[in-house]
Amino acid sequence: MKSADYGLDSYDINKPMRLIDREHIKVSYRQQVSADHEVKVQYYYDQSDMGEYHQAVLSPSFYNLLFGGSVTAPVYASSEVDLLETRHDLELQSTWEAAKNLRLISAVGYRWDEADSEHYLSGKANDEVFRLSSNLEYRASDRWVVNTGAMFERSQMGGSFCLPNSVWPINCQSRSRFVLMSLRRFVRLT
Repeated sequence: MKSADYGLDSYDINKPMRLIDREHIKVSYRQQVSADHEVKVQYYYDQSDMGEYHQAVLSPSFYNLLFGGSVTAPVYASSEVDLLETRHDLELQSTWEAAKNLRLISAVGYRWDEADSEHYLSGKANDEVFRLSSNLEYRASDRWVVNTGAMFERSQMGGSFCLPNSVWPINCQSRSRFVLMSLRRFVRLT
């Protein structure tokens, strides 16, 4: 049998169209509480709306081969792939300079995510995430800076985890830098 027997040389015409609409908003406010303490509040909003539309014309021979039918006219089909994602993120951050060479940055945050898609999710899914983090920066000299800290995150979908970290960047020359980083993730699923 030849491919022409099944009409495989002209089996369909697919003209997909993808539309993406994206919005992003960031609002932040910072207040110098004292000479060595600053507080910052920030809010992020992000929304992505993606729609993908397909229209196909299946030749009778291709349709009959693929689906075991016995149609004699072309078959017109269309499909829609949809995905609407929304994220709200609110964070309160405190930066305290304990000394000229020692700084502590701490933050607490809340994030709400929602996705709506009949194609991917058969409806809606959402998640809430709570974060606590703190980072201590010690500047030993102009060339040596040590960062250490941790982040704790709890998510409805992903459970809880703690991520401690340490970073030791060394400024070798004016244009080069060496960074040694240590990360470890501890997961406790709830």
